[in-house]
Amino acid sequence: MDIKFAVFDLDGTILNTIIDLANAVNYALGKNGFEEREVGEFNMLVGNGQKYMCENALREQHRSDENIDKVVADFNDYYKDHSNDETYVYDGILDLVKFLKDKGIYVGVYTNKPHVHAMRMIEDYFGDLFDMTIGNMPGRPAKPDPIGIYDIMGAAGAKEGEGIYFGDSGEDIVTAINGRCLPIGVLWGFRQKEELLEHGAKILISHPDEFYDLGLI
Repeated sequence: MDIKFAVFDLDGTILNTIIDLANAVNYALGKNGFEEREVGEFNMLVGNGQKYMCENALREQHRSDENIDKVVADFNDYYKDHSNDETYVYDGILDLVKFLKDKGIYVGVYTNKPHVHAMRMIEDYFGDLFDMTIGNMPGRPAKPDPIGIYDIMGAAGAKEGEGIYFGDSGEDIVTAINGRCLPIGVLWGFRQKEELLEHGAKILISHPDEFYDLGLI
């Protein structure tokens, strides 16, 4: 396999963001008089964008458009100032990204996190290590649409079949398949092995160091 580019999901793949996301949503829920959620519940809420996360954090009887919009707005207001409180880079990720770049691989991030948050957090934690970061933007489809993969592929001067994709959720695996990338499921994130395999993961790794022994590069 001639690999020319690599794409990483953000939440649960390169950064453990779960506590800060949970705290921000719970702040927004509490401010609006709604019941908060346990941190562990957010493992299944993260990954489909902020609106999905906030909507499904609300109890079903409170999921009106008005309530969702209020919670999303208060979430964003809080998260922009508290996204780095408890978040950290997963062990081995920095070395893996540097390894790929040393091998001449174009490396990007494609996430359903709003683009403004994604850009800020990648800069905060990784500086200019990644070649491109693509978050969710108004007027563009979210994952599992492969539009972000194609943006990174084009910037890399590559074509379909020349990319690998690292992600921790079934949606990431479907995104990779839609973008004709080799789907690599990571087991250190927010979802379980069974979900990754069910959605078509071809390779599973439990630590970034395991990538080196795959012989892909």
